[in-house]
Amino acid sequence: MKRHIWYHIVLTIFAAWCGTGCSEGYEYFNPNPGDEEQQASPIVNTGKASVDAAAGKATLNGNCNAMGRTVSEAGFLYGRTAAEMMKSERRVCPVDEEGRFSLTLSDVDNGDHYFRAYMVIDGKTYNGVTGWFEVKVASVPEVTTELSEAAGGVLTLKGSYKLDRDLSVEPGFRYAATADGVASVQFVRATQVDEANKTFSLDIPDTGQPCFFQAVVRMSTDFYDGEVSEVIRPKDLSAAGVANCYIVTEGGWYSIEPKRPDGTAVQGSAADWVWSSGSGLVSGVHFSAGRIVFQTSGNAGNAGIALTNDAGEIVWSWHIWMAQAPAEQTVNGRTFLDRKAPRSSTGLWSARWASTSSGAAKTRSSAPTASRRTTPTNTKASDSRPRETTASRRSSSTTTLSAKGSSS
Repeated sequence: MKRHIWYHIVLTIFAAWCGTGCSEGYEYFNPNPGDEEQQASPIVNTGKASVDAAAGKATLNGNCNAMGRTVSEAGFLYGRTAAEMMKSERRVCPVDEEGRFSLTLSDVDNGDHYFRAYMVIDGKTYNGVTGWFEVKVASVPEVTTELSEAAGGVLTLKGSYKLDRDLSVEPGFRYAATADGVASVQFVRATQVDEANKTFSLDIPDTGQPCFFQAVVRMSTDFYDGEVSEVIRPKDLSAAGVANCYIVTEGGWYSIEPKRPDGTAVQGSAADWVWSSGSGLVSGVHFSAGRIVFQTSGNAGNAGIALTNDAGEIVWSWHIWMAQAPAEQTVNGRTFLDRKAPRSSTGLWSARWASTSSGAAKTRSSAPTASRRTTPTNTKASDSRPRETTASRRSSSTTTLSAKGSSS
């Protein structure tokens, strides 16, 4: 008998708790299931909020069961804190035939939000439980000044931004001849904007002078800036002639023309480094305006860079030899370098002495001797990990040039 009584008490408590408004769904219970003569109390549930943080919108959901009575009003209380919610004005919503109602909020900011469904029957207010949701989005742009370089008489300034909310922005740049002067110049709107990827650029004439710039995004009357950066002017390593191996004597930005030693052009769509004898020797490798561009750290060592096709397959590769500047020696009217072409840690390069031409520090070497780990010619280039070798059995001779090139 006692067990039977306790069973009914527990069942009654559970049913009454669910009837106050579970946010997981809309189930209705008579709080007094054993008393058919007593009229059941109306029930209102506070449902879950449907949040579209990117659009800055949130839809509050509620449901009510009037137990056969007429609902004169239904809606929500809403506030940024629980106390603010309790003091807020009622937001009345229409109720459908199944007792459901909702309210869509616009311009929802980051942070906590509290709401509660209610209904009015015969002048009496019934409340659901308090609901809560949180919004965490980038409500202001995070701006990045991207790598930009001079090419073909044009400076292409590049930038990007991150913004989680769907808000109207205007991207552009500030640029000047000095880094300190950037902050005081006028904002110039970008002429090319990719809204899907949130990237933008601006082409300006190359006057040959240094150019410092920063990417800027204007939202309403506010400006959000990226870091100040200098437009790079890579030194042209192939100005004195094309080669398969180039000597670089100091850190900085360089470019090479993608040609074989015999002068024939190599067709590709992207560039990357594929092996290195040390960490961080080359970086920023990319293909721009028909040239391979890269940065060296200034440390001694060897690296391989490659041009790839649309499928990511290597179509040709070049050896970058980072060392002290070679000296030239003249014997019996013939000019020689003071060293052999390098033999990398992989054993990839071997060379013999030969004369220079056009005053450039150039050597003619025998065909490269591939190591036992030579990468196949159809291997895809990747910047995720260093590779020790690259496919280099592509020419019968290899030319080496020192970094005596001019700025492009």
